[in-house]
Amino acid sequence: MFKNIKVSVVIATYNGSKYIIEELESIMNQTIIPDEVIISDDCSKDNTAELINNFIIDNSLSNWKLNINKKNKGFSKNFMDTLYSASGDIIFLADQDDIWMDNKIEKMLEVYCLNENVKSVASEFIFIDGNSNSIEAPKKVPNVKCRLDNSLIKIRPIDNVISSYIRGCTTFVSKDIVDYIKNNNLDKLCSNYLLGHDWLLWMISSLMGNTYILCTPLIKYRFHDSNSSLTALQRKELIGDISKRIEGLEKSIKLHEYIINNKNSYINLNDKTFKFIKEAIKFEKRRLKFLLNKNLLDYLLLIKDLGKYKRYYRDFNRGIKVYIGDFLYAFKKR
Repeated sequence: MFKNIKVSVVIATYNGSKYIIEELESIMNQTIIPDEVIISDDCSKDNTAELINNFIIDNSLSNWKLNINKKNKGFSKNFMDTLYSASGDIIFLADQDDIWMDNKIEKMLEVYCLNENVKSVASEFIFIDGNSNSIEAPKKVPNVKCRLDNSLIKIRPIDNVISSYIRGCTTFVSKDIVDYIKNNNLDKLCSNYLLGHDWLLWMISSLMGNTYILCTPLIKYRFHDSNSSLTALQRKELIGDISKRIEGLEKSIKLHEYIINNKNSYINLNDKTFKFIKEAIKFEKRRLKFLLNKNLLDYLLLIKDLGKYKRYYRDFNRGIKVYIGDFLYAFKKR
């Protein structure tokens, strides 16, 4: 069933020496072996690249390739550029510090083969700590509720407006989606500070075909303080930096406007979703206006949008935190 499907895996690394070998071993030992694995190291300051290179040589992995960037790109651009270099019909994304279940590719290929016009599939996951021990879902990580009942859930474009609960490291995407993003330069509207590459892949996939969550845990998702991920960056670098929040909102608005302006390109952009995205754009423009002008009246008027904060950020408490965060970003002394 799988013999005519070429499978690529792309990995973006940065200072990942502590866990990278466990991840590489789990990919190498899959029940369905990928046709190519492309690893892009983003100028690591540790020996990540050396470990990867030795792993490839020691295991005679002729279909694995390591690229070392000439300068640091940041995780979103590093991932997108690596995706562009992949040649598979479907392309799996992998982080540097997780562990794949040995049947991850096999199970997700089944979904691809047994359903029509599949553009992307994500799996569920379980958490592990820095010692690879299973742990409960950390409360500080948003959108981690998993059903773990092996069901298949279809995701609509409206589910991805402004934010997504899909983690890129659980996902594969079809090559035509990657090509569409590249050909239309949409990666330039990705932001390390709000909408990352995983949101972009998932949103465009849901607009152009069928996207699913397979409610089977197929990776062990490592939670630790040094994750090279958006969650970790928000904790360590982004909080309080108004210029980065402004840039994130500006790019988010442009991406959503691009979708509206190219509505005829998307088979799944119905009238309800079209209207929903237009309302989301207005909401983000109101937030942006406040952050740019720091007018307290504009902030007070955003109280009327508390329901939208909740809707777009999928939880009342999280929505309130984003609302309060807008104020703190605007007036934090630097």
